[in-house]
Amino acid sequence: EWGDLVDCLFLTPKYFNGRYAVTPATYKTDGMKCPSCGSITDSQSCRKCNRQREKVTIEKPWDTKASQCAEWESAQSPRTIIKHKIFGPACDAVKVLESYLGLKAIRDTSQRQVMATATYQDSETGIVVPIGILIDLLPAVDSPWGKSIIDLKTTTTAAMRPWRSHVYTYNYDAQAALYLDVWTVTTGEDRCDFRHIVQE
Repeated sequence: EWGDLVDCLFLTPKYFNGRYAVTPATYKTDGMKCPSCGSITDSQSCRKCNRQREKVTIEKPWDTKASQCAEWESAQSPRTIIKHKIFGPACDAVKVLESYLGLKAIRDTSQRQVMATATYQDSETGIVVPIGILIDLLPAVDSPWGKSIIDLKTTTTAAMRPWRSHVYTYNYDAQAALYLDVWTVTTGEDRCDFRHIVQE
């Protein structure tokens, strides 16, 4: 969820509203307020003050157990629901990415979310397997990164040793090889470098 959200906000923000719905931080509901002590509950009277409570509108933190919150979320389909407390930090993460001038230059000179397709034919069985890839950033050929395909990754730590372990655990090295092969076969371009932008 986090990786997809950061990808969308950084690479294709114009599609955000079509893909996601962010929950409000709060919702309004009815409550009963004591005119003497100001306490608010669902009960009609205040035991402490022995007074009848008055009906008021109150705000509560967003809660999917509340019927109006559940109805709102149901109405957002087929968009993905993102909690307000996740959306804020994701926006902060993208601001950090955008603060790096070198990274801004890469993004500005690149096509984003580029799809390519190819087929793989197994030599032993003859089975043909369709393959599709989605490249996060494809720099212009005449740019300093013109031989590269670039992928945005999110991770718990970007320190070199654990990141190297992540690469092998999640087969990012195999992904890199596949992407380079598919793109070269599809376009004939001499792309031989695969780079990661790592958002910690």
